[in-house]
Amino acid sequence: MNAPPVITAAMLRVSLWCRLGAILYDVLALFGVLFVAGIPVVALHGGEAIAPHNVWFTTWLCLAAFGYLGYSWRRGRTLGMQSWKIRLIDARTGGAASWAQTAVRFVAALLSWLPAGFGFWRALWNPERAAWHDLVSSTRLVRDFRPRPHQH
Repeated sequence: MNAPPVITAAMLRVSLWCRLGAILYDVLALFGVLFVAGIPVVALHGGEAIAPHNVWFTTWLCLAAFGYLGYSWRRGRTLGMQSWKIRLIDARTGGAASWAQTAVRFVAALLSWLPAGFGFWRALWNPERAAWHDLVSSTRLVRDFRPRPHQH
């Protein structure tokens, strides 16, 4: 009988490159979410284009983006994170992140892209591989080694 593999803290850390890979997948999913969120607004606008920099439309799209990301983060992973076997946890408890943590993470992640993605590059120097928005929201990304129900 084989003993289960020992998983160390270092094995659980998510590299910047895996993080960016998951983000790339999630950007593609997010395009779909934003497209669907825009349909009723354009329909209510008589099929006409929405004026650039429309505050209400921008707010609506941000809420739609947070709806997708916040819900996914509360469940532990987005589609991109699932593909890259990454899970989001509460740094203090190891459990699921709260809605408050996901809201802070959402805003802080947007700010992490400024300037030149510094909030993400910070993960290269952090011993836990935590980006700025991980630290601010008290969340962490970890590798998800749990077997899926269909795997044996």
